[in-house]
Amino acid sequence: PVSSRPVEMTSQGAHVNGLDAFKWISAGYACHIHGSRQRAYVEPCYEQRDDVSTPVVGITTGTTVGFRYLQFGNNAPTKVCVVLNRHKALVINVRLDSYRGRIVGRLDYEGEELQKTVDLTTGIVGKHAIYFEFLSEEEGEVASFDRFTFS
Repeated sequence: PVSSRPVEMTSQGAHVNGLDAFKWISAGYACHIHGSRQRAYVEPCYEQRDDVSTPVVGITTGTTVGFRYLQFGNNAPTKVCVVLNRHKALVINVRLDSYRGRIVGRLDYEGEELQKTVDLTTGIVGKHAIYFEFLSEEEGEVASFDRFTFS
């Protein structure tokens, strides 16, 4: 029989040094979607335009959406900006290097606002994995995650 060793799944594709953390990154680049009480998935998009993002939908409380790896270089960002297509009241914890890693940012979505920017609690330099943890008191789907960037 033929067999192979498991390999790490990443979001970076041919970007061997990681995706540029300072550009808009589509949620569709996620390589880790875990913990949804219903089936969270990357919604297909068939438009071939640069300004279209593929969202992660079906997100319920406890879902984490992760990206391996982003390149921050030597200039540590001070903010993270997240865009949702729709949401209920929720909190998004931005975690570093693991879905249980250190929280470096927290976004509170309570009103109608779809785009939110918050300060990071620590500097990030080099190449890192980033995970977004969605938490809510609401039932069912709580968010549709569109894209994010650091600045």
